[in-house]
Amino acid sequence: MSAPLKNVAIVDPSSHPPPPSPSQSYPAPPQPPHSPPKSASSKANTTPQFLEESFAGIDAVILTVGAAALGEQRNFVDAAGKAGVRRIVPSEFGGDTRNPVLLAASPMFAGRAELVKYIKEVVAEHPGLTWTSVITGPFYDWCLGLGYFSFDLENKKATLFDGGKGEFSTVLAALLSQPDKYVNDYLYLSSFTSQTEIFAALKKASGTKDSDWSIENRSVEEHMKAGNERFAKGDTHGLWDVVFGTIVGGSKFGSDYAKGRKIGNSELGIEKEDIESVTKEVSEGNRHVAKW
Repeated sequence: MSAPLKNVAIVDPSSHPPPPSPSQSYPAPPQPPHSPPKSASSKANTTPQFLEESFAGIDAVILTVGAAALGEQRNFVDAAGKAGVRRIVPSEFGGDTRNPVLLAASPMFAGRAELVKYIKEVVAEHPGLTWTSVITGPFYDWCLGLGYFSFDLENKKATLFDGGKGEFSTVLAALLSQPDKYVNDYLYLSSFTSQTEIFAALKKASGTKDSDWSIENRSVEEHMKAGNERFAKGDTHGLWDVVFGTIVGGSKFGSDYAKGRKIGNSELGIEKEDIESVTKEVSEGNRHVAKW
């Protein structure tokens, strides 16, 4: 059995904010509001020598810089290989980037897939380095608290896309690393839900019914089209409309990957929390939700 991965370096998006130019980079996506037990955050200096020295003695490097600056992320990968890092976790933590339809929906997803491809090349040159790409879908408690699922808890407003029936995989903010599992492979973590299920849980938690909410129905296709148009004009927020569309679009974009992929929750000891209890905690402010 391999020794545990104890010393972990986290490349934090807050240290590497994306430039505003939509033609060159993309904003960092929502990330898990937690850190492994022992961590070391990267600094703004991303020169090869600095990174290699920073990663010396580190067991695992977790990239959380999203799809921003793909070339910069490659620097981290190169340094990890040269420094003797044992495991690198690329910045996925979202949709299934092995799904070609998802890759075609946004350049951000394509950038993530290209990074994994590059990591495989570096691993081939440095046999001591391994990788695990973690596919989680959206972090349910965090995204719900931030209104990312298009539910305004305070003002009782709900926007349902294509009737809210598109199913997608989610997981609460948990990531367990076991060195002998998912080596040079994809790890899929999942709960399973839809906007309809979330809305039902919200109404139960608040003791409300449909008539108490302002409900708008929208088309996923139209929402994504408008997002692409905004992004083309330089508004990077439009990209997130596209990303959100790929989530609630369900099977159209492989967001319901729990139906076809091997899910690692039970193998890693990640218990599925009850959606009603988690929703109640978030809606009542009894669960901490990190601000992005």
